Amino acid sequence: MPATPFDAALLGETLLTADGEKPTSEVLAGKKTLALYFSAHWCPPCRGFTPTLVKEYFAEMPGILALPFAKRALKNTLSEMFKVSGIPTLVSVDLLSGEQVVADDLRGAVTRFGGSAFPLSADALLAAESVAAAKRDEIIAGLRTGGDDALFGGAEAVLSSDASAPKRSLQAALQDSADSGATHVALLLGNGDGADETYAKYEEIAASVGPQLRTIYIPWSLYNEEASHAPFKTRLGLAMDDAALTEVARDNLAALCGDKQGAPLLLVLAVFADPTAPPAIASVDNIGRVLTLGADAFPWDDAALAARNSAEETRRAALTATLPQLRWLSEHCEGDVCSALPLLSPGGGAVAPWVKAKELEVVGLYFSAHWCPPCRGFTPKLAAAYESVNKEAKKFEVVFVSLDRDAASFEEYHASMPFKALPFGNDGDASANLRGDVAAAYEVSGIPCLMLFDAKTGELLTEGGCGMVSKSGADGFPWAVASEGSEQQGEACLSGA
Repeated sequence: MPATPFDAALLGETLLTADGEKPTSEVLAGKKTLALYFSAHWCPPCRGFTPTLVKEYFAEMPGILALPFAKRALKNTLSEMFKVSGIPTLVSVDLLSGEQVVADDLRGAVTRFGGSAFPLSADALLAAESVAAAKRDEIIAGLRTGGDDALFGGAEAVLSSDASAPKRSLQAALQDSADSGATHVALLLGNGDGADETYAKYEEIAASVGPQLRTIYIPWSLYNEEASHAPFKTRLGLAMDDAALTEVARDNLAALCGDKQGAPLLLVLAVFADPTAPPAIASVDNIGRVLTLGADAFPWDDAALAARNSAEETRRAALTATLPQLRWLSEHCEGDVCSALPLLSPGGGAVAPWVKAKELEVVGLYFSAHWCPPCRGFTPKLAAAYESVNKEAKKFEVVFVSLDRDAASFEEYHASMPFKALPFGNDGDASANLRGDVAAAYEVSGIPCLMLFDAKTGELLTEGGCGMVSKSGADGFPWAVASEGSEQQGEACLSGA
């Protein structure tokens, strides 16, 4: 944690302003709070969050201050100081006391609370949370007593899948759902990513649940320039009109979602036949969690999540016990049967068990994903080093642990690699659980991440394999001793972004 008070010299002599570089002491004079925003243009989540940050805090300012791009060493120092493992990351520091605001997700707080979270202090965040809780209660109550005024200002916001059908209000859709026997209505905040298998899997689960559940698609955001909400407005039965998703409506929906942000997100409301009874929030979560729980856990409420979390903790504790000496690779257990872990051969070939060659010196666990630009940039470097080191004998083994969002992306990405991978699996099955458990057990928060282990003892040599391989390539093998600065990985994507 930074010294007290915060040493502005850590930012260098000058900062970049809209009028060019100016002395750091001058631009920070009189300021009480410093927000450090680690971001990059190549990062889609960064481009999604930056406009929010600008709107809430800098709308009346000529621009956000910036560290001059050429000062890469200084940027690396700040990243290390504030333990930045991926982007976008937002850090807040009290300039007078030097204390860093401790919050699980400061970026999420800005998205949720907007300007009311300023100056990003602990007290401000607690006050904003209290106001947000009261707002949630008011909106929910208003959906019965005040109609859509509570959420959309009275706009008739819900469309049928039939384009010729008249628009209906959300209040009417909730009542229709209750009258037809549905017990829950799911508001699916979507990102229009038609290539994402998530939506197809959700449709299967919703169909399995049956008439108890109705879904309304909300065009929340677009994943990229090629994404489109149009297909989902007919696939999911009901959809919200784009015109109804005003800034007020967005703020209200965000308030209902609480600390869950981003898309795709599922907000499940319990509805009741009594027209005077307001709906209740049954659950709010990333849709991936719903896919993991499946139809049997409907309506994916706290009780279902608690049961799932308990099973997850038990499973991960068992895995953690086998981390020493990398035993989990050779002692993979399913029930009472233990054997070598089945791995997918390079290029998507047959599944074969883990085999440790006698010449093997180093084992690498490579956490990566196709959607992450720095990962795609580093993978060819790792592949080249892998093939070069193993030219005469198998001394270096790598296991790819995918954090891709769907099987198709994983298969395309793995096809470019010369090493084996953990099977991708389907949400909730043993293979998918293992990938998530391994990443959690090794506390991977940013990708690409290459962890290197001594093949004989299982000892962790370094978590900074990406930087070491990037700097020295195959010539640096076995990368056991890092030269100064070689472990600096460079830019990384947040593994959950």
